Amino acid sequence: MRYSRKDELTAQVSQLPVHDFTALLQRLSEQMADMLDAMSLLSHTSLREFLGTLLEVLGTKISRILSADRGTVFLLDAPNQELWSLTSVGGDGQPVEIRISVGKGIAGRVAATGLPMIVPDAYAEPAFHREVDQRTGYRTRNILCMPLLGRAGNVLAVVQLINKAHNAGFDSADQKHFHELAEHLSPLMETWITLHQRSAEEVPLVI
Repeated sequence: MRYSRKDELTAQVSQLPVHDFTALLQRLSEQMADMLDAMSLLSHTSLREFLGTLLEVLGTKISRILSADRGTVFLLDAPNQELWSLTSVGGDGQPVEIRISVGKGIAGRVAATGLPMIVPDAYAEPAFHREVDQRTGYRTRNILCMPLLGRAGNVLAVVQLINKAHNAGFDSADQKHFHELAEHLSPLMETWITLHQRSAEEVPLVI
């Protein structure tokens, strides 16, 4: 059986203790910040694809560390004022693309304000959109939602964790721990977005 790069990364990262995982995030963060300044690297498609896979694997690991059942990374499409899911699965475990307008829903509000949110009861929160649950077939109970900020302080993406284990609900300690981990994801995300944008610019226009 042949394993994909994602399978290999998942196996390696999932076995890391929290301390070692945090150290790995910090090293990757520092390296990607340097890469972001190296404009000659921005056309490397293989690096962009690797970063996309790496972000998905790291997001899954963070969900497990914080005992969340699932997590979704929403990228900010600033020109269109829209969030779209980088990683999300439905009730059947299959990938589902979700698009949310900035300012709408929990993730949209976090994108608009740049502030984190803890939602102890999703269905009691007016900003929560039940339509997403209806589409994915998954029941959301509680939420921890955090922004990923770029070096200029702009929102790059929103990471949303749902359903804390044992129905405990997320708290301020989870938010603090999330922030410590998520801040190291920002340089990776910023590098991936820059590579993705450069790749789109290099695609020739066909008329």
